[in-house]
Amino acid sequence: MKTNVQMTPEQIQMMVDLLPVAQSLRDISRIMDVPQQTLRTAAQPFVAILRMQGALAPCGCGKERFHPYGCAIATAKAPAPGVSADRLPEVLQRRAIILAEIMTGDRFKDIEQRLGMAPKSVRKFLRHLTPEQRAARTQMQQERKPAPRTRKSASPQKTPPPPEPGRAARVPVGRAFPFAAAHARRQPFVQEFRL
Repeated sequence: MKTNVQMTPEQIQMMVDLLPVAQSLRDISRIMDVPQQTLRTAAQPFVAILRMQGALAPCGCGKERFHPYGCAIATAKAPAPGVSADRLPEVLQRRAIILAEIMTGDRFKDIEQRLGMAPKSVRKFLRHLTPEQRAARTQMQQERKPAPRTRKSASPQKTPPPPEPGRAARVPVGRAFPFAAAHARRQPFVQEFRL
């Protein structure tokens, strides 16, 4: 996860809704897929207000809820040694939501905006797709692509008359030297070039 992520107003509202019911900021961080330090910084004023109102129950260890440093409750919730955090129910549920959004065939940017995720973070979940899902996603992307643009037929260009015998042909500067066409348009006296 990125460490310099700014939280959107929707994410801040979700965090405020989760503060009274969550056990730790780490849980909220995992649910929202926001770096823990970013969440801790954004949550400080709201936690202070909730403490002043008495709306926060104490932590299971007896200290204030969202106290710094670890406690017995947080240690008990940690996955067993050798068990990946990818198998936690919250992580699996979030992954399922993101994979369902990916399978709608929308652009990654649209999915990230809809879910309030950091840019380029949805692509990381492509590794969890099955081969059948990958093929279906590719098919959806190809159907979503606009039809290739066809080149507009160029208007027939006037061809200059053949030169008289013994005389040089006169060719417009833009055709003789395409890179000088813009200059020729600006300089009215440089319209033709003798070959």
